[in-house]
Amino acid sequence: MLLRSRKERLFKTYTANDANPLLVNFWVMLRDYPEELSKELWSSYQVHGSESEHLFAKSLEDLTSGNDVTRAAAFLIIDKCAAKGTHPPKMIRSSTRRHGITPFMIERLPLFSELLENVTLTCLDYRQLDIPRTAFVFADPPYEDVGVRIYDQKVDFQEFSEWVQQMDCSWMISLNDSDYTNSLFRNYDRIVEPVSYPSIIDPKSGCYKRRDATEIIITNYQQKTKNSFLTSFGWSLREARISKAS
Repeated sequence: MLLRSRKERLFKTYTANDANPLLVNFWVMLRDYPEELSKELWSSYQVHGSESEHLFAKSLEDLTSGNDVTRAAAFLIIDKCAAKGTHPPKMIRSSTRRHGITPFMIERLPLFSELLENVTLTCLDYRQLDIPRTAFVFADPPYEDVGVRIYDQKVDFQEFSEWVQQMDCSWMISLNDSDYTNSLFRNYDRIVEPVSYPSIIDPKSGCYKRRDATEIIITNYQQKTKNSFLTSFGWSLREARISKAS
């Protein structure tokens, strides 16, 4: 979302916040030290390959003992090599070329670095954020019931929904489609969109199985404007449906 909106130049200033300090450190290093980060990744790739067990083990060690650039490289490697939905992270082998770190991925990092120029990056609890009335807020919290399993974080969705709905600015939220999350935002129109993502590990092949699900996109502004924002951010609405406020 952040990189797409930067590419489209939708706003004048940008702030990105996440509660995960390792993720924020990665974005900071990518913004401020892209060459050093690329060198670190190239070094790991040349010695250990794209997704070897040695690469994974070294990255787990570097995640807690390295400097900021080393930890950023380790974070990216683990993200590309670990099975989604496992905490602590566990390595999984994949037959897809997009798994692990690749020369193409490393070479593209400076392009993303340019999109992060002048972006303010913070690592705060969302309740600590100072949000002006002129802001546009996009919030993407962990899915209901999976925050602890995947992110080692638990979200009080009742408290989160109250925080969102008291904001005076325009906002958009992406959440999993469930009776509970829909009830929290029943006073707002919701776009329900089918998604497919890798989440289950096949014990025979050791690879991901894809899971079909639905997400809801909620905003506090008019539907016409909502469609414009969604298409600008890269969402396809061909299969989406509108769930009206109750």
